[in-house]
This record gives sequence, C-alpha cells and structure tokens, in this order.
Amino acid sequence: SAQAAAAAAQTAAAAEARANMASLAAAAASQETAEAEARASASEARAEAAETRATEFSAGLNKASAELQAAVARAAAAESGIEVCRAAVAESTAAEASGQQAASQA
Repeated sequence: SAQAAAAAAQTAAAAEARANMASLAAAAASQETAEAEARASASEARAEAAETRATEFSAGLNKASAELQAAVARAAAAESGIEVCRAAVAESTAAEASGQQAASQA
C-alpha cells in the first residue's frame, strides 16, 4: 500500500513535470509567434513606406514631364517670336533701302 502510494506519487510528479515542460514549450511557441507577428508587421510597414515613396516618385516624374512639355512649348513660342522679329527687321531693312533709292532718284 505504501509502495503503491509512492508509485502514485512518483507518477503524479512525472505528470506534473511533463505538464511544466508542455507549459514552457507553449510559452516559447507563444513568444516565437509574437516575434514573427512583430517581424511581419515591420515588413508590412516597410512595404507601405516603399509604396508611398514609389507613388511620390511617380508624381514627381509626372510633374517634371509636364514642366518639360511646358518649357518646350515656351521655347517654340519664343522661336516663333524671334522669326516674327527677323521678318520685321528684314521688312524694315527693305523699306529703308527702298526709301534711300527713292531719295537718290529724286
């Protein structure tokens, strides 16, 4: 009877030790899960930041492209204005030459 009680106590102690080991393993698994979740959350935040930077870069690129097109249009307008000035100078020169010729014939 005392032997049976000792065996039962030993079995109970072994079961308690196994329960403690299982509890420790569960705590370790829980900590690993929390760490993995934290890493996943950090990765998600980095991905969102990268996406934001890509969007900002794309917007900047579109703005630069629009500014370039506007500059090209202004250059074309300036070139057209220069051609008008050249034509006016040529016309004025021709008129002056014509006036001098008329004056010398008079």
